[in-house]
Amino acid sequence: IDRVLGKWETLSPHQNGEWERTVNVCVVDSGVDIQHDNQAYEDEEDPMVVGKEFNVGNASWYKPLASAFHGTHVSGIICADNENGKGTSSVIKGCRNKIQLMVARVFDNRAMPSAKMSDVDLAVEWCAKQDAHVINLSLSSLKPSYNSMMIYRNIALNNKCLVVAAAGNRGPNERGAFPASYPDVISVGASDWEDRVVDFSQKGANLVAPGKSILSLSIDYAIVNASTGEEEIHFAPMVFSARPEDPIEAAICDCGFSHSPCHSCASSICIIERDY
Repeated sequence: IDRVLGKWETLSPHQNGEWERTVNVCVVDSGVDIQHDNQAYEDEEDPMVVGKEFNVGNASWYKPLASAFHGTHVSGIICADNENGKGTSSVIKGCRNKIQLMVARVFDNRAMPSAKMSDVDLAVEWCAKQDAHVINLSLSSLKPSYNSMMIYRNIALNNKCLVVAAAGNRGPNERGAFPASYPDVISVGASDWEDRVVDFSQKGANLVAPGKSILSLSIDYAIVNASTGEEEIHFAPMVFSARPEDPIEAAICDCGFSHSPCHSCASSICIIERDY
């Protein structure tokens, strides 16, 4: 891992205390709402952003539904601005001119999505071919693959690129999440506001970074009519924590199969049956 981490010496944009060049960051996830109010980029035609879909049906890389918020949340940590006086911004100020954002979408619009690791591999290879300096994978699998491991090995040997992946969220008694556990990938665990490793972070991380109660971007929320596929009720975009700490208290409301919007359940906790 020292060899992999050593690449940062050549990849770092900081020279003499100044940010001197563009860094290409590729996010392999569920797409990015590129027109979010706090997104630093103008639209999908912005020259500082590029994207591609990998086996996600008719879902686009630049306009995921609310159920596929995760990629937007991740990208907002990397680059977001609040020059409009609302929402949040990323740590890097003026990131629009410092970070070339690359979006590789491998998750579809389902609320509990899954992706084939072969598609993730294709996405990672695409990122490398786009000259990504950093490839971010906030995802994990329990099963290793020799083919996948060799893809990351080839990228480490042949590209000026760091691959960073989540150590996993299954707790300290679990280890071996992939691709984070491959030798040519930097495995990142989660720490809290007091710089302690959090209780859900798995073992085996090469390093830890803030990963609890992190506010970032969410997506315009909409209730979708399951029979027509049309979005019927919209809510404003918000700053969202992917792991909320505060309990939610409200009346319980039965929404049945929720084939249509439950107007009577506003401000309630909705119980929705699964429609097999």
